[in-house]
Amino acid sequence: MGMTARRPNVLFVFSDQHRATDLGCYGNQHIRTPHLDAFAAQGARAKVAVSNTPVCGPYRASLMTGMYTHRCGYPTNYVPFRPPGPCVADVFKEHGYDTGYVGKWHLNFPAGDPKQNRSDDPAAGFVPHDARHGFDDYWAAFNGSHQYHSWTYYRDDPTPIHVDAYQPETQVDQALEFIRERQARGTPWCLFLSWGPPHTPFDPPQGYADRYVGSPLPRNVPAGPAAEYAAEALPGYYGLIQTLDEAFGRLMAELDRMGATEDTLCVYTSDHGEMLGSHGYRGNKRWPYDASLRVPLLVRYPGQITGGSTLERPVGTPDLYPTLVELAGLTPPSGLDGHSAAKALRTGDESGRDEYACCSMPYAYVPWPGWRALRSARHMYARTQDGPWLLYDMGGDPWETRNLVDDAASAGLVAEMDAALSRRMADVGDDWGYRVDSGDWDLWQPGTSKMRANDLGVPWPGSEALRAAGDS
Repeated sequence: MGMTARRPNVLFVFSDQHRATDLGCYGNQHIRTPHLDAFAAQGARAKVAVSNTPVCGPYRASLMTGMYTHRCGYPTNYVPFRPPGPCVADVFKEHGYDTGYVGKWHLNFPAGDPKQNRSDDPAAGFVPHDARHGFDDYWAAFNGSHQYHSWTYYRDDPTPIHVDAYQPETQVDQALEFIRERQARGTPWCLFLSWGPPHTPFDPPQGYADRYVGSPLPRNVPAGPAAEYAAEALPGYYGLIQTLDEAFGRLMAELDRMGATEDTLCVYTSDHGEMLGSHGYRGNKRWPYDASLRVPLLVRYPGQITGGSTLERPVGTPDLYPTLVELAGLTPPSGLDGHSAAKALRTGDESGRDEYACCSMPYAYVPWPGWRALRSARHMYARTQDGPWLLYDMGGDPWETRNLVDDAASAGLVAEMDAALSRRMADVGDDWGYRVDSGDWDLWQPGTSKMRANDLGVPWPGSEALRAAGDS
């Protein structure tokens, strides 16, 4: 069916914990991602796409609502999701789309003590219909699981469906089931496909990790325990990404066979990055560094977006909702924090687009007092409530090896970005007042507001000087 006959289908594919530096089209010469690289050449690549609150649940809430996490009431995992307005799927549903969701949801938690919401009970993975926020027509999902080779999902009732197969491949089968049915009926469709990898555990199918043993480590991984950890973890991480590339390639090939490619707006991105030893951090996300904040963002829309084009200015999580809606020819609802990049994607004209992406992390996830950050095309600036913390020239120092925050020559830039950050915080009602001790509750010392040393977000002993100096 031609582009003029109906609005485009929408396929939004996002993985969990895939940092931007680990794709061939973003400059990584060691990882094998030919399908995603080819996809990037057919559409646009955002050079600076950031996860505004780089944690699983908050990203998803921001994606669904087009709002900053503290404004949509979801700055932490394991709390109820009560969106203040229509979610992105509601908009497509209202305009006649069939909507579907496949994979990890991670937004359905009851009120009460978040300590009780990290359940291993398989029944906790069922998401009732009234908690799906517009994804009404097809559901093959679970609330949260990273057991990639033997796992459980749910359809429309709490009966668990167990699968002994590699999770992303089964989820491609489910996505294709949804797409084929809608293509046969000629119904426009909107599908979100949420993959669990390359989030830990780094256990790809047999043979994939072996291909990457001995891969060079990023320059900002310091020698010692961090490098030892990264050398052990990186092969599995790369292996998981390669499996996603292959699954994505199969999905794109099937769209071609169905004749759906020309009619489909398709996106690949991720919820946040992965520190994986960078700057001495043991792994995971949470931090304003590039490895945590910056994610891939690839957008293909044949006939509307020029192949091989790029976006220079930042794109943040809240921007995705209005961008998808506008690219589909619809009007985003009022009250969103995000700003559409549709015009820039279609024309290459970025005039009028925001110069900065504003990012934040409450101190539920990092030690007091949390952080706030601005990312521009060239610089990353971060501060805590106590004062300026980090400034990196990402153009000249992409691995963040020199912290310029105390450099006399950078004093003017620090003042400029700090003032811009203060304005952005005021605009969205962030006065450092929101505290979420429920975040990853098991990492907290009982009766205190301090995090224990752990294997997720705290640096190894001896890394504090590295963090302060920004050297590696």
